Amino acid sequence: MHVDLGSGDACGPYRWARQATDWLFIATDLNPDALSETAGRASRKPSRGGVPNLICIAEPTEILAAELAGVANRLSVILPWGGL
Repeated sequence: MHVDLGSGDACGPYRWARQATDWLFIATDLNPDALSETAGRASRKPSRGGVPNLICIAEPTEILAAELAGVANRLSVILPWGGL
């Protein structure tokens, strides 16, 4: 599992999920509006660009840290700011 904290629009995790279909990707961001377009695209049928191995979560990092502690094989934080 790969967790990306502060994903913004989640385009990076979306691309990674399309390439590594045997991994589960979790894209997180505090702003649900930033994630919404990519989350919608990911939920489509795979023939229409959907990726069933991507989950988008709009929650503060402080909440997710406790929930995801110890479950990720890989963690990415690109351009951290704010609470990150």
